[in-house]
Amino acid sequence: MGRLAARNGQASTSVQVQIGSSETLLMTGQVTPVTAQDTAEAALMAGSEPVLTRAAAALGDGQPWRYYAERVNAAPESTSHVVMIQAAARGGAEARRIAEAVGVALSDTASEQIASTAATLPSLDPEGVDSGLSIRAQLLQGTVQPFRVIGTTEAIKTSPTAQLPIALGIAGLALGVLLVIGLATIRPTVSRVRDAQRLTMLPAVGFARRTGGADSARLARQLFDNELDGDVVVCPVESDAEKSALDVADWFRAQSRDEDEAARVVTVSDPVAAVVGRRPADGVAALVLVAPVGTYRTTLSDAVDLLAGWRSADAVVIPT
Repeated sequence: MGRLAARNGQASTSVQVQIGSSETLLMTGQVTPVTAQDTAEAALMAGSEPVLTRAAAALGDGQPWRYYAERVNAAPESTSHVVMIQAAARGGAEARRIAEAVGVALSDTASEQIASTAATLPSLDPEGVDSGLSIRAQLLQGTVQPFRVIGTTEAIKTSPTAQLPIALGIAGLALGVLLVIGLATIRPTVSRVRDAQRLTMLPAVGFARRTGGADSARLARQLFDNELDGDVVVCPVESDAEKSALDVADWFRAQSRDEDEAARVVTVSDPVAAVVGRRPADGVAALVLVAPVGTYRTTLSDAVDLLAGWRSADAVVIPT
């Protein structure tokens, strides 16, 4: 409570997402429309270690990036393609400084990543077959601004109430959220259970490959008990995750009470096979998606969207 009482200043910085797919921009030079998914990913990026480390350096207060992760919450506003970065601190002036620094760090980090990746484009075509590749690389380096800092609100004084931690987000939500950048692509991945849960708005649990874990055990029992008849379908988000899905299915069977219950657990090779091969969905009691750590977040969201036309997923399991 003492820490909450000390944070009586609050300010917000607005950052607009200006381009859609970075991959399309880098490989074709075409700017795609911004989607709600792009805005959600930008909000996650705002709380990542690279962005907060950059902000910490700019603030020069000698604090590590985790210090700011506990004081900053970024939320997407998909209708306007804006990320609201809210900061809380001991006073309004400090909150405003933090919010502004994180907004600028987000914009600069994204621009730097695109410029860095653009510099590698010519290496993808060493024979010079695609004459436009080098031209795009030159144009993109230092000229593309994927995010634009709109401005920061005037700081307000807040009182420490039970709603304050809700407004700021669960403490540590941004802690440890890392944005993995490839040399030729910029695609965030699922690195923790909370990433999948926030992205899909579905219950998500971790899964230890050998022991399963308490959360997975509770999920298995709930799936069996919620519907006494029908299949419990275990589906990987893509074919490359099929082995992980088979491990989860085998472990679910081991948690069953008898052979009949174990026989209810079935697997499919990927979402397309589930949609095409198992119509209608009347005989399905539950649908579980398996997304191993390292799965691209776009792959997970695409799987959820594809399955929704057939049967909505009930939960996501994240093998670690």
